[in-house]
Amino acid sequence: MATITGTSGNDNLSGTSGGDVFLPGAGTNYMLGKAGNDAFVVRLADLESGAKNTIYDFGGAGGYTAGNNDFLALTGFSAGGSLVGVQDSSVVANLAYYTFHDNASGHDFIIAITSTNGKHLAAGDFNFY
Repeated sequence: MATITGTSGNDNLSGTSGGDVFLPGAGTNYMLGKAGNDAFVVRLADLESGAKNTIYDFGGAGGYTAGNNDFLALTGFSAGGSLVGVQDSSVVANLAYYTFHDNASGHDFIIAITSTNGKHLAAGDFNFY
């Protein structure tokens, strides 16, 4: 397992063949988990600064896939943070834009995620902390 940390700028972050933890930081970030059970940790403070995140190859969306269950941890959100919308891409297969809402700020943030199985994220694929 590796911890892959981004900078305050734009980053292309690539995982290993095992389960990795991604900490993308601010800026525009492209994350490729590769194999294993990866955790993508997205901080509200980075989103508030204008960060744009894209996760490629999210494994296990909408269900369980042995050895390839990725997870999205949304940290720093206020109580009652929620997923408020999903919009599929009309151009890229398996790409969806997820809108997450923070109650305290009233702001919405979009994260682009490409799933490996073509399914949308379900409740077990992400959580607010």
